[in-house]
Amino acid sequence: MQVSSIRISLSGLAVFALLIFDTANAQISAPTAVSQDRVNGVSFGLSYGEQNDKDSDFWGWSVGYSRVIGPRWVLAAAITWDEETERKTGQPNTVVQAFTAVGTVSYLLSDSFTLTTGLAKGIANDENSSRSMKFSGGDVSTGLAVGYDLPVFPPNSRYSLGLSLSYEYNISEKQTSASADISFGWSF
Repeated sequence: MQVSSIRISLSGLAVFALLIFDTANAQISAPTAVSQDRVNGVSFGLSYGEQNDKDSDFWGWSVGYSRVIGPRWVLAAAITWDEETERKTGQPNTVVQAFTAVGTVSYLLSDSFTLTTGLAKGIANDENSSRSMKFSGGDVSTGLAVGYDLPVFPPNSRYSLGLSLSYEYNISEKQTSASADISFGWSF
């Protein structure tokens, strides 16, 4: 199997942005494809998701790095940002922005499909009285994502586009969420 058929996961991974910030946002995503003879990649991803345990949704972005470590395996790390909006009956909406560090491992199921899992840790958020971004001992989350690499670029191109669906679990808050991600990757 050629390296070109291996994916890079960054959003947590590109989108497979896994994970949930201090108040439950998600970002684990599946990787974008790595081109032939290149084992490193960087990616940028966008994510949108819904909390399953409360009336809230979130959107965010991620930037990450990945490395092919075997014929079917990819390791990745990413920093994600997201904004969660929780709707409360008879009260103003609660909006929280947060940064999260994410680490993932991906397995190539086929030339187009990838399975990704990982861990995330919230590192900063604005959930405080001054509403300013501050470092925090944020939530820990995990998740599972399935990614698909779109064949929109030439086969040996350095660029790739990926789509993924993920299911996340905020271990600290005992809450689940689901998200859809899109990512753009560059391999070197």
